Amino acid sequence: MLPLADVQAALYAALTPALAPVPVVDHAGPNQEYPYGTVGEFVAGHADTLNEQGVDMEVTVHVWTRERGMRQTQQIMQAAKDALHRQRFTVTGFQWVTTIWTYAQTLRDADGRTRHGILRFSVLTFGPPQPQPIQTRST
Repeated sequence: MLPLADVQAALYAALTPALAPVPVVDHAGPNQEYPYGTVGEFVAGHADTLNEQGVDMEVTVHVWTRERGMRQTQQIMQAAKDALHRQRFTVTGFQWVTTIWTYAQTLRDADGRTRHGILRFSVLTFGPPQPQPIQTRST
């Protein structure tokens, strides 16, 4: 079980209304209007228990603006944090245990105009119980 696509879809579904009218896009092309947000990179690790498949993910959310100063970037970041932190989203095939906000950073891009906000969230999921091997006793 590696539910990256399902987690990404649920995050987009939660962020889209929370950040509106700021769009949340999967891929920003060269003509993308500012501001906008993206669900970025995933890092996933094993979090199995004795009988459940677990996946602990670190997910990055990016915010991009062109307003002077950091205020707009920070406001959009706050809306993203509010939409995701401590939330459990309904998905099929696995249990979403929690979403925890872990990190935030604002940057000025090298072009001098673009502001970039970065948020990281930890997402813990568990899948259906794993079948246990049948143990036989030798006599």
